[in-house]
Amino acid sequence: MSNDLLVVGVGNVLRGDDGVGPKLVAELKFKNSTVEYLIVTDLFSLIDIVPQYRRVMIIDAVRMQALPGTVKLFSPQDAILQANSRTSTHGFGLAELIKLLAALAIATDLKIIGIQVGDIEFGQELSQSLQERWEEIVTQVARMVSGEKLQ
Repeated sequence: MSNDLLVVGVGNVLRGDDGVGPKLVAELKFKNSTVEYLIVTDLFSLIDIVPQYRRVMIIDAVRMQALPGTVKLFSPQDAILQANSRTSTHGFGLAELIKLLAALAIATDLKIIGIQVGDIEFGQELSQSLQERWEEIVTQVARMVSGEKLQ
């Protein structure tokens, strides 16, 4: 593991709020260029990438029964527990990724930043709820990434 921190935006930008992870990463690149960023649509694709980093933060749209735009930092264990309530919006979800990484004995420190979705219907725009809270969401996520960088 030669690299320190990777921030990954996961989601489909053609499915409304499901694209919040990639859209956040695109914006964060300009705010903190000392961090490596990656955008993916498939969590399974991270299996070969995660072991190359000491720490990985995944930014993803989630369902956590909160107000749309709510931002929450999850540990891998929290994400697995939340998965029982369908936290992830993906077929191969966060819980599956975390369990597979553990089974492969990958020691990367993993954190998940979840953003509560409002609407994941087809369309490139974020829901009105997320658009109205966009600056707040960006600020919260940027602080989480910066805080992680300092640890």
